[in-house]
Amino acid sequence: MASIKKIAFLFFCCITFISCNLDVIELKSRTNPNDEKFERLTFQINSALVQSYVELKNKITFRWRKIGAVDALNPEVWVYRDHVAISKVNSVDFTLTNGEFELDLTTLSFKHMERLQVAIKQTNNGLVWLDTLSAAIIVYDETQTPVLSYLNAISATSKSINLQTEIIKLGTNTVSEIGICMNMSGSPTTADKTEIFNVTYAEGMKLDASFVGLSANTNYYFRPYSKKGTSTIYGKEQVFKTALPNKPSIGGTTISSITSTACSLSASITDDGGGSTLERGFVFNTTGSPNLSDNKVISGNSGNVFSASLEGLSPSKKYYVAAYATNSAGTTVGITTNFSTPAESLVGKNSCDNLSGFTAKFEYWSGVAYSWADWTISSGYSGNGLFADNGNKPALGGYVEFTQNFSSPGFIRFWINTPNPGYNNRIPTVYIDGVAQSSPTMVGGQSSSFYWEQLQTDRIAKGNHKVKIEWGRTGMYFYYKLDEIEVYQ
Repeated sequence: MASIKKIAFLFFCCITFISCNLDVIELKSRTNPNDEKFERLTFQINSALVQSYVELKNKITFRWRKIGAVDALNPEVWVYRDHVAISKVNSVDFTLTNGEFELDLTTLSFKHMERLQVAIKQTNNGLVWLDTLSAAIIVYDETQTPVLSYLNAISATSKSINLQTEIIKLGTNTVSEIGICMNMSGSPTTADKTEIFNVTYAEGMKLDASFVGLSANTNYYFRPYSKKGTSTIYGKEQVFKTALPNKPSIGGTTISSITSTACSLSASITDDGGGSTLERGFVFNTTGSPNLSDNKVISGNSGNVFSASLEGLSPSKKYYVAAYATNSAGTTVGITTNFSTPAESLVGKNSCDNLSGFTAKFEYWSGVAYSWADWTISSGYSGNGLFADNGNKPALGGYVEFTQNFSSPGFIRFWINTPNPGYNNRIPTVYIDGVAQSSPTMVGGQSSSFYWEQLQTDRIAKGNHKVKIEWGRTGMYFYYKLDEIEVYQ
């Protein structure tokens, strides 16, 4: 009995290498670690049957032969039922180089739809060697018709399993339906997902079914079934597992609503690879072939269609962008496409020929105290403009404040002139919502206070903002002029 357990254990370790057909698996010789001079003789053994199933009442002939010239050590033949050794065959003469023996199934207690295999083992110094296994044979009871074979997995992907069953015996009663049922919990019935074979049934017919839309790396339970009248007969339950997921497949990226600083992106996952999407979005750069180490915008993890907005782009710049998606198998970056942002364009202008919409104050010395007054309208860069003056009294400082809405990021340009002979124009500080920005840069005119100078602010974010252009108090007197406030986006 101890030897039988050893054989069963070795058989279990080898069973995953046994095919479901009549091909013979041969094991190469190896040295017994308990006796370095013993090189194990191998055997070949198979059934004389032309099919892989047999009725309970029948007998089976097996043929065997030695491979090699060395002597076998203590060879024995054992019969296995559903992977468990149950009986030793004593009628084999291993003094011969080949031969055959017969098994009478009526003496071996097999039941309907059990698997039969035979194996030759050798022993040396207490070590059991399982030499070879025959291909499995299905033993069936012909009284339990119709008889459908075990399911054979023809192929499996991360999202599908293709199965085949064979009609072994139809019987005398009319069979109205044959199919395969499936679920994820066990003991599937026709109330679960089924694939029905709509053909004229005949013994020996092999029937193929495809189950699709499955989840990757998941166990599914299957049973063949048949219907005779109101009776449903179920075959052997088997478990098959879908393959690990593949990386997702990504469609091309669609680009729309391009402005000088932003655009809209959309893409789709054409195949999720059989796994759940963990992350998806877009990668972009200005050099080409973007990947995950470049700029990235994430667009969630659910749904096959996704979109995002790119903001904070630079005007007159070429960008490369690609969609990506990640599942447990890895990340796929889609085909790269590109677009160019246009130059920022003038979208609004205040000619400053009146004080409407402005809060404009300047500070001056009255001869007694510091006082504040409103700006006035005077000659500007083009036509009239805002002027900090109070009866020809030069200003020590002042500001002009207004509200400006940006539908997308942009900047402001404006003209200034702060006459004071011998000095350059005095550059103001620009505040956005109370926060001082970097000093505006000159983009036109001249810096000398004898002339008008055009300045440009830093980039201003999208939104409605309070803009303040301010010259702080100084000990010198200037005549502050402001004109032609332009908004670019």
